[in-house]
Amino acid sequence: LKLIPTDDLIARLLEQANVVASCAVDHECLIHGDLYFPHLLLDHGQLSGVIDWGDMHIGDPAMDLAIAFQYFPAAVRPALLGSYGPSTEDMLLRARLWAAYSSVTLIWYGYHNNKGDLVERGLLVCKNVLET
Repeated sequence: LKLIPTDDLIARLLEQANVVASCAVDHECLIHGDLYFPHLLLDHGQLSGVIDWGDMHIGDPAMDLAIAFQYFPAAVRPALLGSYGPSTEDMLLRARLWAAYSSVTLIWYGYHNNKGDLVERGLLVCKNVLET
Protein backbone atom coordinates (compact mmCIF):
# COMPACT_ATOMS: atom_id res chain seq x y z
CA LEU A 1 0.00 0.00 0.00
CA LYS A 2 1.36 3.37 -0.97
CA LEU A 3 -0.32 6.13 1.02
CA ILE A 4 2.20 8.88 0.35
CA PRO A 5 2.00 9.82 -3.34
CA THR A 6 5.70 10.18 -4.10
CA ASP A 7 9.03 9.03 -2.70
CA ASP A 8 10.17 12.64 -3.05
CA LEU A 9 7.58 13.69 -0.47
CA ILE A 10 8.90 11.15 2.04
CA ALA A 11 12.49 12.21 1.39
CA ARG A 12 11.61 15.87 1.97
CA LEU A 13 9.86 15.05 5.26
CA LEU A 14 12.87 13.06 6.44
CA GLU A 15 15.22 15.85 5.42
CA GLN A 16 13.15 18.32 7.47
CA ALA A 17 13.21 15.93 10.44
CA ASN A 18 17.02 15.66 10.33
CA VAL A 19 17.42 19.44 10.31
CA VAL A 20 14.88 20.02 13.07
CA ALA A 21 16.33 17.31 15.31
CA SER A 22 19.45 19.45 15.73
CA CYS A 23 17.48 22.56 16.80
CA ALA A 24 17.42 23.49 20.47
CA VAL A 25 14.26 24.90 22.08
CA ASP A 26 14.75 28.68 22.27
CA HIS A 27 12.29 29.30 25.09
CA GLU A 28 9.19 27.86 26.66
CA CYS A 29 5.90 29.62 27.28
CA LEU A 30 2.24 28.87 27.94
CA ILE A 31 0.90 26.94 24.94
CA HIS A 32 -2.48 25.47 24.00
CA GLY A 33 -0.88 22.08 23.28
CA ASP A 34 -3.59 20.81 20.92
CA LEU A 35 -4.14 23.68 18.52
CA TYR A 36 -5.83 22.58 15.32
CA PHE A 37 -8.89 23.45 13.27
CA PRO A 38 -11.62 21.78 15.36
CA HIS A 39 -10.50 23.89 18.32
CA LEU A 40 -10.78 27.20 16.47
CA LEU A 41 -14.06 29.09 16.55
CA LEU A 42 -14.82 31.25 13.53
CA ASP A 43 -17.43 33.97 13.13
CA HIS A 44 -17.96 35.08 9.52
CA GLY A 45 -14.51 33.82 8.59
CA GLN A 46 -12.75 35.58 11.47
CA LEU A 47 -11.17 33.81 14.45
CA SER A 48 -13.42 34.46 17.44
CA GLY A 49 -12.11 31.97 19.99
CA VAL A 50 -10.07 28.90 20.85
CA ILE A 51 -11.56 25.99 22.80
CA ASP A 52 -10.36 22.81 24.54
CA TRP A 53 -7.52 24.03 26.70
CA GLY A 54 -7.15 20.66 28.45
CA ASP A 55 -3.62 20.14 27.08
CA MET A 56 -2.40 23.63 28.03
CA HIS A 57 1.08 23.63 29.55
CA ILE A 58 4.43 25.38 29.59
CA GLY A 59 6.22 24.12 26.51
CA ASP A 60 7.74 24.76 23.12
CA PRO A 61 5.69 27.34 21.18
CA ALA A 62 6.56 25.44 18.00
CA MET A 63 3.88 22.95 18.98
CA ASP A 64 1.19 25.65 18.62
CA LEU A 65 2.82 27.19 15.55
CA ALA A 66 2.51 23.86 13.70
CA ILE A 67 -1.04 24.85 12.72
CA ALA A 68 0.41 27.45 10.35
CA PHE A 69 2.09 24.68 8.34
CA GLN A 70 -0.75 22.18 8.66
CA TYR A 71 -3.71 24.19 7.46
CA PHE A 72 -2.66 27.53 6.03
CA PRO A 73 -1.18 28.23 2.59
CA ALA A 74 2.38 29.51 2.47
CA ALA A 75 1.20 32.93 1.27
CA VAL A 76 -0.65 33.70 4.53
CA ARG A 77 1.76 32.10 6.97
CA PRO A 78 3.87 35.23 7.59
CA ALA A 79 0.81 37.17 8.83
CA LEU A 80 -0.31 34.28 11.02
CA LEU A 81 3.15 33.66 12.45
CA GLY A 82 3.70 37.40 12.97
CA SER A 83 0.52 37.67 15.03
CA TYR A 84 1.75 34.91 17.35
CA GLY A 85 4.85 36.87 18.34
CA PRO A 86 8.58 36.64 17.72
CA SER A 87 9.85 33.36 16.33
CA THR A 88 13.22 32.04 15.28
CA GLU A 89 14.15 29.90 12.27
CA ASP A 90 14.76 26.96 14.61
CA MET A 91 11.30 27.40 16.13
CA LEU A 92 9.70 27.44 12.68
CA LEU A 93 11.60 24.29 11.70
CA ARG A 94 10.35 22.55 14.84
CA ALA A 95 6.81 23.73 14.06
CA ARG A 96 7.06 22.24 10.59
CA LEU A 97 8.22 18.93 12.08
CA TRP A 98 5.28 18.91 14.52
CA ALA A 99 3.01 19.50 11.53
CA ALA A 100 4.62 16.66 9.56
CA TYR A 101 4.35 14.34 12.55
CA SER A 102 0.66 15.09 13.02
CA SER A 103 -0.09 14.55 9.32
CA VAL A 104 1.61 11.15 9.30
CA THR A 105 -0.18 10.22 12.55
CA LEU A 106 -3.51 11.19 10.99
CA ILE A 107 -2.78 9.06 7.91
CA TRP A 108 -1.76 6.09 10.05
CA TYR A 109 -4.80 6.37 12.32
CA GLY A 110 -7.20 6.78 9.40
CA TYR A 111 -5.74 3.81 7.55
CA HIS A 112 -5.79 1.46 10.54
CA ASN A 113 -9.35 2.47 11.47
CA ASN A 114 -10.80 2.36 7.94
CA LYS A 115 -11.41 6.11 7.93
CA GLY A 116 -10.58 7.15 4.40
CA ASP A 117 -11.57 10.76 5.07
CA LEU A 118 -8.83 11.02 7.72
CA VAL A 119 -6.28 9.47 5.35
CA GLU A 120 -7.20 12.04 2.69
CA ARG A 121 -7.05 14.90 5.19
CA GLY A 122 -3.67 13.68 6.44
CA LEU A 123 -2.32 13.54 2.88
CA LEU A 124 -3.51 17.10 2.22
CA VAL A 125 -1.91 18.32 5.45
CA CYS A 126 1.30 16.49 4.57
CA LYS A 127 1.48 18.26 1.20
CA ASN A 128 0.70 21.62 2.84
CA VAL A 129 3.51 21.11 5.36
CA LEU A 130 6.00 20.92 2.47
CA GLU A 131 4.65 23.97 0.66
CA THR A 132 7.08 26.87 0.83
